[in-house]
Amino acid sequence: MHWFTAIIIACNIILFPENCYLETNTQNQLQLETKARFSTTSKMSHIYLIHENTRKLKITGHLYYLQDISHELTINDVSSPDISEQFQPLEQDIANMGFSDATFWFKFRLRYQPRTVIVLKEWFLEIAYPLLNEVVLYYPLGNNYIVKKSGRNMWKSPADIHYKHPVFRLNTKPFQDYEILIKVRSSSTIQAPLVIWSPSAFSHNVARENFLWGIFFGIMFVMALYNAFIFLVVKDQSYLYYVCYILSFLCLLSSFNVNGFVQMPRSFTWWGHGSIPFFICIAGFWMTRFSKHFLKTDEHSPFRGIVLDCVMIGNLSIAFLSFFISYSIAVKLATFYILINAVIVLMSAILCYINNGEQAKYYLIAWVALLSGIIMYCLRTFALLPSTFITTYGLAIGANLEVILLSFGLAHRINTDRREKIIAQKESLKAKSLSLVAQEKTNQELKKAGMVKSNIISNISNEVRTPLHAMMGMVNMLNKTNLSKNQQRFATEIIRAGEGLFQVTNDLGDYARLETQRLKLSTTAFELKKSINEICDLFQSIAQKKDIKLEIMLDNRLPEFVFGDFSRIRQILSNLLENAFKYTEKGEVIVEVQNWSDQMNAAHEFDLRPESTDECLVYFTVKDTGIGIEKETQAELFNLFTKKGTEKIGNQTGFGLGLSICKRLIQLMKGAI
Repeated sequence: MHWFTAIIIACNIILFPENCYLETNTQNQLQLETKARFSTTSKMSHIYLIHENTRKLKITGHLYYLQDISHELTINDVSSPDISEQFQPLEQDIANMGFSDATFWFKFRLRYQPRTVIVLKEWFLEIAYPLLNEVVLYYPLGNNYIVKKSGRNMWKSPADIHYKHPVFRLNTKPFQDYEILIKVRSSSTIQAPLVIWSPSAFSHNVARENFLWGIFFGIMFVMALYNAFIFLVVKDQSYLYYVCYILSFLCLLSSFNVNGFVQMPRSFTWWGHGSIPFFICIAGFWMTRFSKHFLKTDEHSPFRGIVLDCVMIGNLSIAFLSFFISYSIAVKLATFYILINAVIVLMSAILCYINNGEQAKYYLIAWVALLSGIIMYCLRTFALLPSTFITTYGLAIGANLEVILLSFGLAHRINTDRREKIIAQKESLKAKSLSLVAQEKTNQELKKAGMVKSNIISNISNEVRTPLHAMMGMVNMLNKTNLSKNQQRFATEIIRAGEGLFQVTNDLGDYARLETQRLKLSTTAFELKKSINEICDLFQSIAQKKDIKLEIMLDNRLPEFVFGDFSRIRQILSNLLENAFKYTEKGEVIVEVQNWSDQMNAAHEFDLRPESTDECLVYFTVKDTGIGIEKETQAELFNLFTKKGTEKIGNQTGFGLGLSICKRLIQLMKGAI
């Protein structure tokens, strides 16, 4: 805890330098004003008695005041019998006149009545409120008054005691009555808590008060540093807004301390006057910004989020205007607005607590503590509450409770978010596991269905092929007998239809074997160029019949012998040529075969290279001048049972199996189409 003690001591030295010295100004310039001596009125019958053992005396219960709206009354005026009769007894224990443009005169009677030692005695009269612009003390000395001045506007005048509150030295003679008058004027609230101290008691009180304020500022600074460190680690913007709020709130409370204002150059007095309403609104802005982010109002209630945005805009507007309008108007406007701001934030927290429960619990408790202090401060400012210890220091006490509770709330929110994240991850993993199980089950069912489908197709193919063989055999035998021309034409058509049906059954069989992965490639040696020519020769008769040119272009770099499944290569090339001639009415069909083993073909739609020096990459191209296929339908060309472009030629038949089977066979050969 040594570091915490060091921070408190530093706060005492930096924020409250008057604690380091209480010596008096030895060059006081005392102004003497002559007055006529008048007899004391009956209203001033009460006399405050002090003796040599008195340490502290509060001037309460018998303080009289006079309101001077014209600001023209002088000490001679107020001490005259006519004006003196107009003084009214203060009904409050502590003078709190609220906001007022008038000048107030306060009056009380004092007597030093020693019990043992009869000597001169020195006392300190403190007006325990730092925001008074002008305080003038009139202390009787014979037929004259000693005039002493203090206050925010009197900061260049010599002072008895350098302190944040106006403090005056009183020298008293034994058994002598003193009628003390105090003139107060301020653009802020007019409060005059009067206390008479012995020098030792005053020094002890200053030390005690500064120590308490040091604890308060130390806690606030520690919490700001702590939460700033957490923000750097977790990157949660709530912590950033929270730190900004703490710092702005510290600046607000520091602006109530007159010491920094006293040390300011004359050219910066505008800042000393405008800093209080400015920091009231800036603290309200960061309070609202933090509240909006912490409560997640944009997610839970967009309307409340818009309301809080409007409140923040109002805070910034008043903060900007506070340096361009009179201090009296600015502080009234800022005080009234922060009261509205506090109520809106409190209502938003209550609604969030009702809707979301745990999320806003710590927040609501913390802000109730602070907002209670804010409300008490505002009500005391407008003289609706008396000036007591609770109303005076309630804001600081509430702020300490608030920053501590909100830190717990932020930590609780992080833990809650972490738990929710862990739960969400578990739910996600569980859902993913269930999805994988369901997907595996679906795949098994699909695989099983595919096996059943392939078996059915294979069985149908076999069942159809047997009677088809018998039918084709009988038609061939019939065709060898003496038939008329019409009978021969009919027999030829039957044979052609049977061959087409044979092709369909073969395709169905291949498809079934490919689906069940039962189709195996055979490897034999064959002459590549010769085999290609033989396949193309089978289509020469079709080319001549349709008057289509069939051109074969073979690369000279093609190897003479290769190892592979020649029957499947013939099936693929025959299928492509058959489609080319089927959908071409005129023009040409070109078959081009190249050796791509030593070429870079990455620019093409597929990227294939030989896996070893023993392999050869052969590139087949079949081109025709037929009807073609639109680009948008080319992607579906190799799908099962798909026939693109055939709608333009109505007399073509087929099931769309050929290209699909070709693609599967080529993939088995580690190729692409």
